[in-house]
Amino acid sequence: RVARNLAAIRRGAERARDLVDQMLAFGRRRDARRKPLSVGALIAETASLLGVSLPKGVELVIRQPPVATIVYGENASLQQVILNLCNNAAHAMQDSGRIEIGTRLHEAPESLALSHDEIRAGHYVCITVTDTGEGMDETTLGRIFEPFFTTRPSGNGLGLATVREIVHEHGGTVSVQSKPNEGSRFEVWLPRAAAAPISEAG
Repeated sequence: RVARNLAAIRRGAERARDLVDQMLAFGRRRDARRKPLSVGALIAETASLLGVSLPKGVELVIRQPPVATIVYGENASLQQVILNLCNNAAHAMQDSGRIEIGTRLHEAPESLALSHDEIRAGHYVCITVTDTGEGMDETTLGRIFEPFFTTRPSGNGLGLATVREIVHEHGGTVSVQSKPNEGSRFEVWLPRAAAAPISEAG
């Protein structure tokens, strides 16, 4: 009984720690001086972290960009975006299913309306995170980026709010497609950088 109580206390402390970390990350103004980053290297490094953190029942599939793709960004922040999206996906699948991370290039000749925002005309890199989870209804989909909104008893509601803030600070936006029982697809749209010396992830 004592061991169970101690385990419960530890879990509560760990959730409190995670909540404080998310609140600090959400409220922090990040350094605007960013570097050219290889999207392929960013995804590869993040995938290595996910390989040891995702539940064993979750299959992770990586589809690297077909060409060298560069964005201006802060490596740790963009890693957090991908990690948060994949961890949310794992929870949505109840720790069993498939997550796919892909990349594509998109040229928008004019402003383009997405699910929760719009992007200006320009050249973009679109990083997608797709899962085979339970999906979301329209009501939930409309609120997912609200701070402290969550559908999980153990959630703190800051994961997706932090994702959106980080992406906005990088000049991009997040688009979501989801239906109940059909999984979810998150798209992270980031401005594509012109060819420049690359700062590798790490």
